[in-house]
Amino acid sequence: MQEADLKRVWDAWDANCRILEFTRGVDQDQFVKSDLLRSAVERQFEICGEALGYLRGNEDIERIVPDLHKVVGLRNRLIHCYDAIDPEILWTIIASSIPRLQGQLTTILKEAGVLNE
Repeated sequence: MQEADLKRVWDAWDANCRILEFTRGVDQDQFVKSDLLRSAVERQFEICGEALGYLRGNEDIERIVPDLHKVVGLRNRLIHCYDAIDPEILWTIIASSIPRLQGQLTTILKEAGVLNE
């Protein structure tokens, strides 16, 4: 895998780490009510989607991250439809999809020898 592609995977992985860190110990109600927390998490979603957007068409990445297009789509909604974002849907994504995506990105980085967790 090219170094530039690994950098983008790393950026997405790091953004996911931050989402998990920011929301650790937080429940849905706290998330929905906190403009500051939602803004921070939305920014990390944007970074993750932007980084992975550059990797569309990379069969190796898409094999491990089959929902890559959904991550990019979420980024696009956050950027272009910012006034129609439902924080409860974001919370569902955090709870159900981010841990799985983090595992997939970890697999890529481990296979490339970049991460030794």
